[in-house]
Amino acid sequence: MSTLTEETIMKSLKEMRNKSKKRNFNETVEVIISLRNVDLKKTENRLNEIFQLPEGPGRNVKICLFATGELESKGKKLGRDKVINKDELSLYLGSKKETKKLASQCDFFIAQADLMATIGRSMGAILSPRGKMPIPIPPTANLKPLIDKLKKSVRIIMRKQPVVQVPVGKVEMPDKALAKNIKSVISFIESRYSSIPHAIKAIYIKTTMGPSIKIA
Repeated sequence: MSTLTEETIMKSLKEMRNKSKKRNFNETVEVIISLRNVDLKKTENRLNEIFQLPEGPGRNVKICLFATGELESKGKKLGRDKVINKDELSLYLGSKKETKKLASQCDFFIAQADLMATIGRSMGAILSPRGKMPIPIPPTANLKPLIDKLKKSVRIIMRKQPVVQVPVGKVEMPDKALAKNIKSVISFIESRYSSIPHAIKAIYIKTTMGPSIKIA
């Protein structure tokens, strides 16, 4: 699989476009990697990773910050999609409806470290299964580098089935950019399971509503 080139991926992207109907919305392009000989009973073989795409995801990644005081002010100045302070956390205490709504609205969560215990108690049951527990940071943290990274990132999750399905961009992105993103995800998975012979069984790409195209 390591010999898979961007040129090969671009040929598959062309086939994907030819076989996919034109939709009236900007579909997501996904790479699907099927694995074998990976024992998911072992926690070290499971995945819940924040992965930075070299060309970004081609959309506005929404970030929620839980913070108070100076860090709250920094977050608001940086124009975060949502900033929730310590007092506002009470809205989510025991409210599954509000927590689920927030979880669906935001891609990533960042939290001031001393708020993590409260967030865990009030929101953990909703955020954790979705792989969206906040990234803890100190009150004095420099937010901008982390936010800049998250804006170009996706989360790679694999828990129960040996299949990784990752959004790698939008159909309106150039094939060259999509190919770079796809290759980077494949390289990450190859590296992650390098100790398992022939861990990658098959690789496909597809649009949101289009057919799966096998590339390897």
